[in-house]
Amino acid sequence: MRTFVHAVAPIAARLHNKTVKELFGQVALQHRNRLRVRNTVIFVLSVLTVASCAASFIAWRNFTESRSNELAAYSSQWLSRDPTIAFRLAEQGNVM
Repeated sequence: MRTFVHAVAPIAARLHNKTVKELFGQVALQHRNRLRVRNTVIFVLSVLTVASCAASFIAWRNFTESRSNELAAYSSQWLSRDPTIAFRLAEQGNVM
């Protein structure tokens, strides 16, 4: 492949009205720029992935806390009517 590039380089340079060094200097510059863009995109996507995982953890913790509070409220309502159900609801609230 290297010989192909060296064979085609003078032809491509002549078509673009540039020297071989200028043409392949631009190619190297574009390659570095594309690598920089690719690495930036990878970094941003990684940060967004970590942020979404953290947000889902917080959402799950809030859900379990609210469910526990809901069961505690039901437990206090059932205490006067049926203590067995009230204690089971309270137990479920503590398990979460």
